[in-house]
Amino acid sequence: MGVTISFLLLIQAGAHGVLHYIHFHDDEHKLKNSDGRKAMHVTTGLMLAFVAIIYFGLGFDGILNYIQYIAIFFITIIIGPHAYLEWRYLKHSNVYVLNLSSLAFLVLCFYYFL
Repeated sequence: MGVTISFLLLIQAGAHGVLHYIHFHDDEHKLKNSDGRKAMHVTTGLMLAFVAIIYFGLGFDGILNYIQYIAIFFITIIIGPHAYLEWRYLKHSNVYVLNLSSLAFLVLCFYYFL
């Protein structure tokens, strides 16, 4: 199973990188150049706080027992708010569609192969 998920993650990362480079290579498609820059920093800080709370709440042994669900939760926390901010502040560029499709693919991979 580890080889399967590694292979799928490599395919997903490559496809995401190539599609992002082809369609959204300009600087106008970046969240850091829009009005959502401050919101991006706040949500990144909240995501790190959630990660720390879960880690210190469960401990290392608790994380190993629930690794599949924690991986899905972390991926959703990392990619989800970023896709929302891209939808909110960069609607004209449709970058959020690529991130949401990557999120769906990663959640399915971690649910079925981890």
